[in-house]
Amino acid sequence: MPDEEPGTSKEPATESLLTTFSSKFKDKLWQARQSQRIKDEGEPLTIKSSISYPPGPVYSPPWPTEQTWTAGWKRLKSIYEAEVSMERDVIRKVCTTSFIAAFLLGGASGYQEAGRVYEQTHVGKAYLSQRDALVRRMDYGILKFSINGTKTGVKAMLLAGSIIGITLHVAAYRAHFSPFYFPAFSVAVGGIFSFPLGVIGVAKAIGLGISSGFTLAAGYHLFALSIDKTADESYWYFKNEYEKELQSKVDFDAKVRRVMEENPDMWWKAKAIKYVKQLEEQERQKHDF
Repeated sequence: MPDEEPGTSKEPATESLLTTFSSKFKDKLWQARQSQRIKDEGEPLTIKSSISYPPGPVYSPPWPTEQTWTAGWKRLKSIYEAEVSMERDVIRKVCTTSFIAAFLLGGASGYQEAGRVYEQTHVGKAYLSQRDALVRRMDYGILKFSINGTKTGVKAMLLAGSIIGITLHVAAYRAHFSPFYFPAFSVAVGGIFSFPLGVIGVAKAIGLGISSGFTLAAGYHLFALSIDKTADESYWYFKNEYEKELQSKVDFDAKVRRVMEENPDMWWKAKAIKYVKQLEEQERQKHDF
């Protein structure tokens, strides 16, 4: 084996030393340039605000959040004892709206079928006149429209009212709200109401409950994101603002009734409302000036 030339084994060590020295030299040079720049230009200006902004309000349940059976029932009881309640008003509006919408849709969907049945069952019957036949046909159509619409409206009212009512009451009982209440209770209520329809009916109701429930949950999540709050906190924020609006309406109605009682000329409610609005506008202008 030939002997190694002297110095060949030391070349890698020499290169590493040169590389280390070069990098350290570059670092020192950069630091020197930075210190010189700071001396020439001065320290960077840091603006510190003397104003301290308080954190935004944290919205929480208006009741004690103790998780016991007694505390939960007290929270439910307070819903019906309070002068204004978001839960009561929302359930009432949901039931009313769902009944009216389903009444119109159910009546309209069965109107053509009612006309066909009328033609089949009244063939060959004699009428006093052509006008009498038209009146009887219209009466039959109106009757069937009302019957079909009422059936559909009651079903929709019970379904929607049950889902929203259970959701709001569970949130009050637990003093906590979750958007996943919507799909959970939609599936449960839909399955119970569709139980007489058999397995296929229950499966359809569960599918509809899942789709509609998660749609509501997604919409609620978007609302929470839009106001930059958590799901639970956004619910209590909405409840707080909603009940403020309800209280203002109650106070306004009380003013209108007082004006109608004190002024015999204000027997027409619309006139009393206009008068109260004028008084409020004058009061607002005084405060502005």
